[in-house]
Amino acid sequence: MRALVGVLVVLLGGLALAAAWPPSLAGAQAAPDLSALDDAARDAFDAGEVPGAVILVGQGDRVLYRKAFGMRSLVPRPDPLTLDTVYDVASLTKVLATLPAVLALVDDGKVSLDAPLGRYLHEFGGPAFREVTVRRVLTHSAGFPDLPSPAAIPQGFPEAARLLARADLRYSPG
Repeated sequence: MRALVGVLVVLLGGLALAAAWPPSLAGAQAAPDLSALDDAARDAFDAGEVPGAVILVGQGDRVLYRKAFGMRSLVPRPDPLTLDTVYDVASLTKVLATLPAVLALVDDGKVSLDAPLGRYLHEFGGPAFREVTVRRVLTHSAGFPDLPSPAAIPQGFPEAARLLARADLRYSPG
């Protein structure tokens, strides 16, 4: 935990330093020394606090620091992080945007958390999705895979929903 706190402190310090770096000097002087980020990231990785990290510090149009450390997955095999690793931030989006919006609809009586998802999205109206409720979708217990198929992502929501509805659930809802 100490290493993770160290990474956060150094990251925040690096961000504060980058933010405070005067734009008028950005082209005239070298970027601030952010090499302490290397040590903090490696310490956290070596201590087992995090499997890895991609760190980017920028100011305006300039990239001041950009490095990848550690692994993006450990199972089924170790897979190193790269600068272009894509992170699944769906759960963060859910907490900050989707959940408050759905709860507002619940408060307005327009959505029931325990209603089948198919009541609101017809793609999920079939018998395979009878136990998939809004609540289970919001709590990651609906049986859906962690990520949509790579083919679904560029197609946008309607097609992604159709593709997801055609795929099998990974596990029984609940």
